[in-house]
Amino acid sequence: MPADFIERIRRLLIPVTIGLAVASCGGIGGGGGGGGSEGDNYPGYTELQVERDSLDSGDLTDVTLTVYDINPNGVFVKFHYPASLKYQAGSLMIYSGDADSWVTTTPFDSVTVGTDKYLVLRVTRPPEDESNRVAISLTLRAVSGDPSAYIEVDLDNNDPTIPDGQEFDNTNPQFSSDDRWNISIAGPAAATPTPAATGSATPGATATPGN
Repeated sequence: MPADFIERIRRLLIPVTIGLAVASCGGIGGGGGGGGSEGDNYPGYTELQVERDSLDSGDLTDVTLTVYDINPNGVFVKFHYPASLKYQAGSLMIYSGDADSWVTTTPFDSVTVGTDKYLVLRVTRPPEDESNRVAISLTLRAVSGDPSAYIEVDLDNNDPTIPDGQEFDNTNPQFSSDDRWNISIAGPAAATPTPAATGSATPGATATPGN
């Protein structure tokens, strides 16, 4: 990850910026969560940043999501993007509360459903004596031309009465975008699979691992 990009994120995480971001939750680049405006039903406020949104096929771009005012029970963060983008395994990092540095982490789930890709993270609220914010960073690679590519996020409250493994259904992601960034990828589009000669191809709903 470029040093200047990391420095921009560090500046983003200072308390003054946090105050401004929370105060301007209706502005460009930020969005609310999916549960309501306040109290225990409010998952948090999101701020999405993409390093580069004009790419050639094969290029990399760093993505950073900062979540403020995280629900006391924590949240599930769902990233959604098309087949023209690929998550770079091992690039996922998290910066929680008043931590001194980024920490490498792993996704809770990573699946492809048809042509849609999902990367899911379980985020815990920082301790009460620390700033209530978590930043998540990851790298995506453009793998095919797509003038209408995007990355978007959805926050869902964690339900402590439901096991984590049951809170995200691979075949029914229930995604409602809270924040979105459009990305244009130059280059040839991905080839369309050829239907089998013995029958017609029908899009399936079965989720497959990987992204």
